[in-house]
Amino acid sequence: MYIIDEIMLLKSIDFLSGLGELELVRMLYSSAKMQFRKGDTIKINENGFFIILSGTVHLSDKGVVVKKLIEKDTFGILSKEYMKNPQINFIAANEVRLLYTSFGLLYEMMAGKVSVADKFLMNLVNELAAKSDNIKLESYA
Repeated sequence: MYIIDEIMLLKSIDFLSGLGELELVRMLYSSAKMQFRKGDTIKINENGFFIILSGTVHLSDKGVVVKKLIEKDTFGILSKEYMKNPQINFIAANEVRLLYTSFGLLYEMMAGKVSVADKFLMNLVNELAAKSDNIKLESYA
């Protein structure tokens, strides 16, 4: 996958839509790209989240696949399934490429950029609300 393809993939993720191309390039170069083989368990880190660049990740509860995640899906500590059951496993269903981004990096990218931070945070809250069947919030900025 070329960098332009990765930027386009990131732009297509709702809660990242408030970030400009410069921020997305910085995110790509400052985040860890990780590869997993079929059957590998992906450990959740409490300081960030994963974006699937390619491949499929299965969410497994006691050996039973409860959900399949595909390219451009995000997961981690804020995943609805993980919040409900921290014992759930994230398993590579095939060769998987992930981008791991820390919340600290996002904070640094938004520092001093109120409009970017507002849009990003509202998109994130709306995505989390949609996953948890809560109401959508509107920006007050």
